[in-house]
Amino acid sequence: MKSTLLILISCLSCLALRAQVINKYLASGTAKVNNRNYQEAIPDLDKALQADSTNARTYYLRGTAKMYLLKNADALADFAAASHFDPERAEYFYLKGYVENIMLDAGKALLDFDKALLLDARHIKAYKGRAAARQSLQNYEGALSDLNKAIDLDPKDAEAYLSRGLVKIQLKHDAASICQDLRKAKESGNSN
Repeated sequence: MKSTLLILISCLSCLALRAQVINKYLASGTAKVNNRNYQEAIPDLDKALQADSTNARTYYLRGTAKMYLLKNADALADFAAASHFDPERAEYFYLKGYVENIMLDAGKALLDFDKALLLDARHIKAYKGRAAARQSLQNYEGALSDLNKAIDLDPKDAEAYLSRGLVKIQLKHDAASICQDLRKAKESGNSN
């Protein structure tokens, strides 16, 4: 009985120590990502994942760091792991789609943007990302629909107005409608 109790206490001590290690490296990695020290964040996040390889947030943070370092294939793998371990988080699917768009895989990106929007129908960046994927696939009507939705959700989104104006050019809409979107983009803060 005494040896069983000692083993139990030893196991609880190990679990507590493991939690401290995870929290230490995760907190450090989070701070470094938040301060845009992406290269320095990765080793801390690697150590946190060595201690807990199922933590979706840690994969998300490491994927973010890798994305900003233009390590797109690695970032995609981390966002895929994050969405695997927390499949109810729209942001993880959005980021997965975003990186797939960068890697010119619009078909896969479209699926991930769809999933993000199923989880959060108000995810403006997912609508804009899906619009970009649809443009890549020459589905301009679908892109226009997504950009309309993004603008409905945020009427001051300069990027959405600019993108919608460019889609309207592809669809050969009237010049007044195109100019109106481009003007709204400029008024909302887009200087392009």
